[in-house]
Amino acid sequence: MDDFVCKTPPKPVEQWIMQEETKEHCPPCLLQPLGDMYVGVLEEAGAKEQIDSLKESWKSKDALTIAKALDRIKTEVGEPLKNKLLDLDCLTQSFKQTET
Repeated sequence: MDDFVCKTPPKPVEQWIMQEETKEHCPPCLLQPLGDMYVGVLEEAGAKEQIDSLKESWKSKDALTIAKALDRIKTEVGEPLKNKLLDLDCLTQSFKQTET
């Protein structure tokens, strides 16, 4: 599955998080699971600095600050890891709450 490419490229998390919340779509509600998935992928890659940065952003409890941290991390890591994180963004952004 390493050669999988999302057909609809995900938006930067900062841009995505600013979308209007609806009954079916609540970007801020998905930041926690997205952040948890980022930590798992980053731990697997041994990216301690990025994990620490992400955890620091969570202390703010501000969705925009957290979103900016998620986007920044993708600029700091190599291409294979960046692609895994983009896959998580794609998965999260395509999620609709009505599907649960």
